[in-house]
Order: sequence, then C-alpha cells, then structure tokens
Amino acid sequence: MVTAVIQGRQIQVLLVEDDYITSSAFKIMINSMNMHVVKSVSSGEASIIASAESKPDLIVMDIILEGKITGIEAARIINQNLSIPIIFLTGSRLYPSKTSNKDNYPFEIIQKPLTSEKHFLKVVKKILRDIPVFSNETDLFHISST
Repeated sequence: MVTAVIQGRQIQVLLVEDDYITSSAFKIMINSMNMHVVKSVSSGEASIIASAESKPDLIVMDIILEGKITGIEAARIINQNLSIPIIFLTGSRLYPSKTSNKDNYPFEIIQKPLTSEKHFLKVVKKILRDIPVFSNETDLFHISST
C-alpha cells in the first residue's frame, strides 16, 4: 500500500470531475493511496467555492466540466488567491501533456482514461515536490505492506 503524507498528515485532495464513473474511480484510487478526498464537485464554479472552504494540498480537475466555466478558467480564479497545485484530467488529445505555465501555478495534465496508478502517483509526487514548502519533504510517500 502507498501512503501519501505531507509533514506527517494525509494529503488533502479536491476532486473536480463531472462524470460520475470517472469521479468514483479517481476517488477510490486517491483513497487507496491513503490520500483524503476532502470534497468531490462537478463544476468549475463549485470548485472555486470548495477550494476556498477546504484549502486542499492538491486539486485533481477535469478540464471540461458542468457549468459555465472550464477547469482551466476555474484554476485561474482559484489561484488568484490560493496557490494550489493542479492535476488536470482530459479525455482530449488536443491538450499536450505539459504546456507553458503563464498562469504561474504548478500543474500537470493527465490523459483519461488513466491506465496506471503508478503514473498518477508519479505525477502527484512530481507536482508536490515542485512546491517550495514541500520540496524538502523526505517522507512524501511511504510504501508499506499493510
């Protein structure tokens, strides 16, 4: 089992996905890594409110969402006041795996459907290590046999 911790506590994740099956699968995967999904929402508008309320360590957000704004637009709004790393999810091949970061917040893009939990874990570890407050964390992930 993988246990993901920051400074001795579970990594807190806001999950933003409008497809119920995909959202459920990601929630199960995130929880199986012993991270904690603090809230799961389906729109960009709801993600803005949820991020302000819960102040997660990480946001996992689909790009195309219910509501009037995309995940990218929601991320820009969220990160005007909060600096939260974001892993974008997309089923589209139009988005590259990594783009220039003119918005000045850490992000990665993962293609759906996700075929490897190891890949997701690698992306989580990379994006959190890019955050100055977490960059010196030696115990970001533990692998245990329990």
